[in-house]
Amino acid sequence: MTVEEVTWDYSTGSVIRKTPSGDPLNAPKTIFRRYQDAAFTQPITSDPRLGWLGPMIRAEVGETIVIHLNNRASHSQKWTLEAPFGPLTDQLMVPNNTTIVHIKVPLDALKTSGQPLGDRSAPYLYSTNTSAEGLLLVYDKGILDELHHPHSAFFDQEMPVVFGNRDRFNINGFAHNVSPQLTFERTMRIRWYLMSTVSKPYNDRVYPDAHSAHWHGNTVLWKGHRVDVVDLLPKVGQVADMQPDNLGSWLFHCHVSEHMQGGMSIKYEVTEGWAWQEGDEGDENAEGG
Repeated sequence: MTVEEVTWDYSTGSVIRKTPSGDPLNAPKTIFRRYQDAAFTQPITSDPRLGWLGPMIRAEVGETIVIHLNNRASHSQKWTLEAPFGPLTDQLMVPNNTTIVHIKVPLDALKTSGQPLGDRSAPYLYSTNTSAEGLLLVYDKGILDELHHPHSAFFDQEMPVVFGNRDRFNINGFAHNVSPQLTFERTMRIRWYLMSTVSKPYNDRVYPDAHSAHWHGNTVLWKGHRVDVVDLLPKVGQVADMQPDNLGSWLFHCHVSEHMQGGMSIKYEVTEGWAWQEGDEGDENAEGG
């Protein structure tokens, strides 16, 4: 995959075009983009719901991941994978060069993730110092099939979500309820992977990194509790399982007042029929920089 510079629109089609402090809602951004060839000429269409998130990297405990990282940005990048993988995963990437990263997934990666062992999967954040971000999903042995996708015996769909306020208040790069529709079938088993990124001073203020992820209309099972709000701390992943039974279009947002005012809110829909299929749409929010 590559690190690329784009102009990102946080609220495509919305009448809201500025933040509460007056900054525009389209701004320069670095993102990860996946390619299917070693020359990085054939990009792979991503799930539009992921927004600016990089590709989901999946691995079982004990496996080794090999990633070819090409830096197409105009300046050097530091690529980092969060604990328990250690400082050896920190890689400096200079422009117009490819770096190969080898990651050995520890056998105890799930035990140290903070998730109940019964969850059998956990998210970890990979990122650059310029705020390109994505999730590495670690699974217990036997969860992934030969294509490295979870067996349907465990859950029907995965939904990675990152709450961010490094650049603008957003969820996966979307704000003010403008995002590709998150559509799920009633009683579908959905595993949500939730993450909060670390903020930086924005408009001369440092906004709190903590978020309260709140689903309207339906509940999730989180650490053995039936809830509709999950608390998020910086770079600490959470796993929540949902089987929605309430049809309709519902808000999913952060309940911190300044974050809500800044647009940290999207929608999801519960229907009777099957929903989005991989490959239906491309990434319509990014324009090459």
